Amino acid sequence: MDGLRRWWISGLLIGVAVGIWLGAPEIAEAASFQGIPLQCYVDLAEQENGNNEGQAFALLQLGDRYEAAAERDRAIALLGRAADIGAKIEREGIRALVLLESGKRLAAAGEQRRAAVIFDRVLAVVREFKAPQERMFALIQVSQGFHQANLDSRAGKLLTQVFNEARTLPDAYTRARAYTAIAAGFSEIGEPYRFRQSQTLAAQNSLEVQDLAQRARTFAELAGTFVIAREHELAIETLSQAFRDAGDAQEKAAIQKQFEPLAFSFIASKYVEQEDYDRALEVVSNIPATSPEKAIALLAIAKKLTKLAPERAIAVLDQSLETLLGLTNSLDKVLTMNEVAETYHRADLTRSGERTLDQATEVANSLAEPLEQIAALNVLAQGYLDVGATSERVLPVVTQSEALVNSLENEVQRDRLRADMVTLYWGMGLPDGARERVSALSNESERAQLTTLLDCATQKS
Repeated sequence: MDGLRRWWISGLLIGVAVGIWLGAPEIAEAASFQGIPLQCYVDLAEQENGNNEGQAFALLQLGDRYEAAAERDRAIALLGRAADIGAKIEREGIRALVLLESGKRLAAAGEQRRAAVIFDRVLAVVREFKAPQERMFALIQVSQGFHQANLDSRAGKLLTQVFNEARTLPDAYTRARAYTAIAAGFSEIGEPYRFRQSQTLAAQNSLEVQDLAQRARTFAELAGTFVIAREHELAIETLSQAFRDAGDAQEKAAIQKQFEPLAFSFIASKYVEQEDYDRALEVVSNIPATSPEKAIALLAIAKKLTKLAPERAIAVLDQSLETLLGLTNSLDKVLTMNEVAETYHRADLTRSGERTLDQATEVANSLAEPLEQIAALNVLAQGYLDVGATSERVLPVVTQSEALVNSLENEVQRDRLRADMVTLYWGMGLPDGARERVSALSNESERAQLTTLLDCATQKS
């Protein structure tokens, strides 16, 4: 994996030790999840003494939940706590990730001064990275943090440092991606001269990349910098360059089939970031209807339009769903349909959301792999709860999933999945069913955690 993402993704793969999946908040509601007050999850996370990584990631997720529930002060307090715990993490890559994420969330919440202090702490960690490639890409991310904290002079100094060092990177592919990331940073802080310099070097190094798929990727990312600079024609021309220079016709065709949908989706996402939704939709129109990337890109646009232009959002959402229904059945299809349903709900079209969940349930029932079917049904059960469906509507989905879980031969796997059923039963308003499933767990630690969680929920209800 390349340097830009290795230290980042390694952190995201850490399991949250509390064993409770909180999901990604979409709707500002009461501070609870599956009928359990968020404070109960906080109390449980605080008990994870000695597991700094798990505790920090749990608090970050809980901060997101409180922010979504419009409890800003509570969110800020948890983000600060996550940063303090994150500073104690031994693995430097994970330590930097937690601090960076805490700082970015605080900056987004309007706490620029506190965020700046945390970014200084991240910088101290990143400067100790031994591998030059890791250090450079991490410094670029720290510069983005300083920009979020309204410290563009600090961001510019870091970007200039990385710009001067990037030529020492070992290969054209890595250099091209570094210069592209640097260009994006200079564009964001309003330094056009350095922006152009970085773009030029990114293009030069991209042309030196021999691997055709890698070359296509570098040009796609370079095109994204033109989007940031609002130079639409150059963005499209640069994206086309990836395929014009591909060389052998047969290999070029293979790259186009596999990579073009991803590339167009990437460019569309950049237009979404710039709030240029017309351009984003124009780019998405180039993605074949047979590609899941089209549905995902349309969904991303619809989410942003929900508050700005609800009627238009619904039209885009309808397109996303239509594309999804034409795709081969898969777990990813179910997960995306669940997101579509959530977005319909946010647009005050709860019935459309429920219909979409019904369609997604049919897809889930067609999945051949039991573990995938269980995962799909559990997500959909929560989806039904999120759109306000009754327990009578949700229970058959949970019961079907539970029957599949009980049929699994692997006891550890079976026990872990049974634990997931506990909060679903609680969310349906069936506390006796939830406690019955807790008592049946063979894992003593998990049984104790869930008992604590449900006891807390009972006390606060």
